[in-house]
Amino acid sequence: MSLPTDSTPCSRQLRAQLRRLLRLARQGDSRAYVELAEPYLNLITEFLGLSGAHDPNDRRRRAGHLLADLWKFLPFTRKVADFERLLAGNLFALRAVDIPAGDFPCAALFHLDPRERFVVVARELERWDETTTAAALRISRRQAGDTLFTLRARVLGFDTASLDDATVACMRHVSRDFDGQHTPREKLRLCQQLGAQPKAREFKSEWLELRCRLIEYRQQIRMTDEEKATILSETATALAGDQMIQVRLLDRFVGRIGTRSTHAATS
Repeated sequence: MSLPTDSTPCSRQLRAQLRRLLRLARQGDSRAYVELAEPYLNLITEFLGLSGAHDPNDRRRRAGHLLADLWKFLPFTRKVADFERLLAGNLFALRAVDIPAGDFPCAALFHLDPRERFVVVARELERWDETTTAAALRISRRQAGDTLFTLRARVLGFDTASLDDATVACMRHVSRDFDGQHTPREKLRLCQQLGAQPKAREFKSEWLELRCRLIEYRQQIRMTDEEKATILSETATALAGDQMIQVRLLDRFVGRIGTRSTHAATS
């Protein structure tokens, strides 16, 4: 594969290559398709892991089936953002398969709904930016940020409804700072605010601790380069003679990927 392995699908360099690969894949090039899919394998694996798929063989099997399903709908994806919405929609359709295992980073993560679980994986583990995440979910950037703050607070057990407005506002600033959205001046102001906000300091400390556990879990469940190469090669071979859904039938599946949403983003 020629794609840079240290980049997320949000990077400008990789985005341009993904657009080229998507054009080829839509024309039936299965090799281009698996190269397009490669940068999303970590996200798929991590989402499956946080959905309770603890067995590595089960995760690989499910990932292979997911890639085969995505292939069939490629003619209805014109932009990389369309493909990411298609991917997200198929992940949302998956059901949690087991109860959390002993090495699960936090039991509360297992009880998130699929969209929230996707936000955790995309933003925390794969470092997708707010714009790309929002487009995949068909929501605004502000909604994406609010969703991330809300689920962070809930996972950690903070009842924001019982806290005063100043504390919640400070916690929101902390959440934004986690995502690198503050200027140096804003960071300094936040540090000053934290001195008078013990709950916000607790929120910051506990999420940073959980983030470390999440990263450890991510490293445990990710496929090796060899495993990725194997699943992509097998997928390309299996899809070589597989037909995509015909264009005349695609309108039946508009709701599945939502490419007609008013929130559709350019890519």
